[in-house]
Amino acid sequence: AALARLGDVRVARTFLSPLARAQQTHEILLLDRPDLPTPTTLDGLREIDLGSWEGRAKAELRAEQPDVYAAWQCDPLAMVVDGRKPIVELWERARSAAWPTLRAVDTAAAEDDEGATLVVCHGSLGQALLC
Repeated sequence: AALARLGDVRVARTFLSPLARAQQTHEILLLDRPDLPTPTTLDGLREIDLGSWEGRAKAELRAEQPDVYAAWQCDPLAMVVDGRKPIVELWERARSAAWPTLRAVDTAAAEDDEGATLVVCHGSLGQALLC
């Protein structure tokens, strides 16, 4: 597991998405690092909400909604699904809900030198937090 390669990095706190995939990833991490602190679940760390696109094959979406699919690939901020802009909503949630909580905790911890903050979330949300 990726966390096992961190060696002796002390993880002082863990934040977790409420979705099952992230929770399963956390359980896998615990196999290598049973010393991880009990996670705090943050709703703001959940994955992008693609509405009626959820669980559907890319080929099906490309065939049914070629313009929307093309926007997703070429101009994701302009993509509209079910009257919403999922990428914009994701970035806004990362900016307004997840990032302030993570930053506040990490800043306070840095002053106390307690250890690292582990965030177990989803790819697109992770990208939004890093950008």
